[in-house]
Amino acid sequence: MVAVAEIPQEQGILLEGVSWNLYEQLLEEIGDRHLFITFDKGRLEIMSPSWKHERYSELFGQLIRIIAREFSSPYISGGSTTFRSTASDCGLEPDRCFYIRNVHAVQGKNEIDLNVDPPPDLAVEIEISRRLSDRIEVYRKLSVPEIWRYDGTRLTLLHLRETGYQPSDRSLAFPHLQIDQLPQLLGISGEMDELAWEDAVRAKLREASPRR
Repeated sequence: MVAVAEIPQEQGILLEGVSWNLYEQLLEEIGDRHLFITFDKGRLEIMSPSWKHERYSELFGQLIRIIAREFSSPYISGGSTTFRSTASDCGLEPDRCFYIRNVHAVQGKNEIDLNVDPPPDLAVEIEISRRLSDRIEVYRKLSVPEIWRYDGTRLTLLHLRETGYQPSDRSLAFPHLQIDQLPQLLGISGEMDELAWEDAVRAKLREASPRR
């Protein structure tokens, strides 16, 4: 049996030559403990997120839910579900993820199997600390069509193309959204509590899109 010791916050360890069976055993042993496990063809990273990392993850989750409601876009949140593919020999937990275009494909399901189910339409990747693994490459192998990548200041949208991920100035999930206003909305989150921040986000979104 594998024993998983506590890892200091915002620190990670990288293991080489890990088998798929050991990866699945680690996932089972870790259970509900909040650790991020990135696996890619034998390379396995375990990372324990910091308060700052989790605050941004929570804010993005709230932000995307507000956007979906304001645009009347049906969605299902996948949180930080472990997504893995035996065919691609890789797996990870997004910081946050959502089904939007494919919401009806997973509605009512208690488990997601990428052998038969689509990957999330949108994943959030918080990059305020150095990661030891190439998570963007794992997202590519899992065929996640859109990533919102945030480093604490800059937000970059990535769309999956035949040659890999390419930056974009619009969202596939929310094509009418004005992306350039999002960093400002995230920036004011530290000036108020979350309830007040949600009200401010809605007001800004409606101001930018008066058609609603």
